[in-house]
Amino acid sequence: SPRHELTATTTLAEEDLESYEGLKVKRLVDGKTGIIVKTRDEKASTPLKELDGKTLLEAYSSLGLSPSPDEPVLEVAIRGAVSLELPSGLKRIIDLREAVKEGLPKEVFRSLHVRPEEYRSYVEEFLKPVNPIEVAGELYHFIEHPLTL
Repeated sequence: SPRHELTATTTLAEEDLESYEGLKVKRLVDGKTGIIVKTRDEKASTPLKELDGKTLLEAYSSLGLSPSPDEPVLEVAIRGAVSLELPSGLKRIIDLREAVKEGLPKEVFRSLHVRPEEYRSYVEEFLKPVNPIEVAGELYHFIEHPLTL
């Protein structure tokens, strides 16, 4: 079924948060998602043994980001591995139910969910503008009315 995700418009560094642990986040550099498991005592400007004595400030700067030297180092679980990140490189993922509690109109919430009996018409409408499509000189046609088993 289709999944929807709401992502904050600001980074964690721009939000006024008391704690980071447990937040679902999206990494800016590659869009991977994870959960913050720990806030470390080190700051962005602290040399880290995991980075062979380099700082996250240096690593983030080489990626075109501009973190503050005072940002805390965060441990983020991403796909089973722990990654060291800074708040300026992460955006919070907002749970849809949480968004409704914070004021997202229920009509918007309901419109994000596609019931199984509506999948077929949903997909047909989605495919109309791209059917047929040409990729690398090959023309692809999607079946307008797929067989039902």
